[in-house]
Amino acid sequence: MIGYDDYIKKIKEREAPADFDGMHRAIGRKIMERRRVRSRAARAGALAIFAICLISYFGYPFIQDRGSGQLFSYVFEQQDNSDSPVIDYVFSDAGTI
Repeated sequence: MIGYDDYIKKIKEREAPADFDGMHRAIGRKIMERRRVRSRAARAGALAIFAICLISYFGYPFIQDRGSGQLFSYVFEQQDNSDSPVIDYVFSDAGTI
């Protein structure tokens, strides 16, 4: 990387006058490009975290106590409903059309 004094000396030695407006625009473009990249990365990270949370939220009841005969509720505790009359009715052949 070139030092500040060397850079100024190099600019002064140029035959053509320095285009400070062009330099300012180029620096502005670089800054905006970096901001865009960081913004995209932040949005992608937030979306990934949201997707992981959503999958784990809706996937948890299916993973929790598979095949144990318990119904899962988000609000109440787990209850053993294997001997419930509602469960008997749902799984009986009487309710078929």
